Amino acid sequence: MARLGSPGQAKAEIDQALRLQPASPVTTPAQRLGEILGKAAEQEKFFRGELRLGVFYDSNVPVDPDRSGDVTAQAIRRGQPRQRSEGELVSLDLAYTWLRTVDWEGTISHRFLEFYNNRLTKFNSQSNTPTLSIVNRGFLPGPFGQLPYAAGGQVSYDYISLGNRPFTQRWIVTPYVSILEDESNITTFQYRFQWKDFFHDEDFVRREIRDAKNYMVGATHFFLFEKGRHYLKLGYQYDAELAEGENWSYRGNRLLTGFQYTLPWWDVRFRYDLDFHWRHYQNRTIFDSTPLAHRRDRQPLHLTGIAKDFLENFTVAIEYLFDQGRSNVAPFDYRRHIVTTSFAWRF
Repeated sequence: MARLGSPGQAKAEIDQALRLQPASPVTTPAQRLGEILGKAAEQEKFFRGELRLGVFYDSNVPVDPDRSGDVTAQAIRRGQPRQRSEGELVSLDLAYTWLRTVDWEGTISHRFLEFYNNRLTKFNSQSNTPTLSIVNRGFLPGPFGQLPYAAGGQVSYDYISLGNRPFTQRWIVTPYVSILEDESNITTFQYRFQWKDFFHDEDFVRREIRDAKNYMVGATHFFLFEKGRHYLKLGYQYDAELAEGENWSYRGNRLLTGFQYTLPWWDVRFRYDLDFHWRHYQNRTIFDSTPLAHRRDRQPLHLTGIAKDFLENFTVAIEYLFDQGRSNVAPFDYRRHIVTTSFAWRF
């Protein structure tokens, strides 16, 4: 891809497709705010980073269920009467390229991310994610000539705390291959394995323990226009969660779609993403109003944002996230609105 004159754009699209799935929807705005361009990659630095500061409003910090006649949902809402909070976020991404040749590139990176809820501090979250990645670039023979490709993998460790207490840790392994069919079409195939370990679950009954192994396979295709100023995205993923507690094992399907359009005025970028996850839980669950029901969830995440670069290294962005959980088990029905404004500095 670098040989075709678009190293930064290709790398940004691949990195975007390989982003970790968020442990909570609130992580989505901060993870995606800096992904719209990725100018640091274009500068071909051995060391690069990004500092992002922002403020947000979250309408449902504890992810309380919607109002309903279900007695379990009512009890959850009574236990946490406050839902809304303003807050601040900070993230720091650091990356060092330790290997760079004509065909190979290796990078070690670390992401720090923290959310502070002014009115619900017990839900403050912090994550640290070191990642080791390596990629090989070359050409594949094809019916219309050689096709550039990038094949590699990432190994990440994700440690998340909630309310200043350890919450979960994950090991994530992601091999992938990305093929550039032409200057306007990029397809990425990936496999991902996650090992999840939730802390402080020793008091749970066994069927509620969320420690799990997750397997995912999928593909994402980008249609690029005007060298990446505009694009369309379409992808599909299948994943399986094998949890220690039988209430949390599922089979899932995920639709990924979206687009970016760069306005002709001042290079303002408008972006929309839809992440729609269907989950069919494998075992029956027991709730007062739904005895022995097989839980089925539908979770669309709508993300809309605008961003503008200043002086090449600075970006201001505003994003709106709508997260709607829909389930046949009432305690898992919820709605969440998050508005985020952030300022990012790349170095």
